[in-house]
Amino acid sequence: MNPVERYGIRIAILFTMLSMLIASALSEYLAVTKGMEFVTVHAAIGGGIGLTGQFLIEEIKQSAPKFFKSLLNVLTSTLIDSIVETIVMFFEGIKRKIKKWLPK
Repeated sequence: MNPVERYGIRIAILFTMLSMLIASALSEYLAVTKGMEFVTVHAAIGGGIGLTGQFLIEEIKQSAPKFFKSLLNVLTSTLIDSIVETIVMFFEGIKRKIKKWLPK
């Protein structure tokens, strides 16, 4: 399941960012309050949150397609578009730098 092909770059980046924020907040909470500092547990939390987010997107898309389209319109409003464009420009800049430093 490639989320970029299935939902578009905007939704893929948005849900990746949301999953990262949720996973990092949960890991920080567990590290500070419970003293849980095992890296593998935090990696498992990140993987679990990421998979849950992707399955949530797929479930919403399959069960309520009209709601999914309206959700896409709301989430890809001007603010999200500008965030995504900034991230895309950042990674394109990195690609250009790598190509400049490592020519074929």
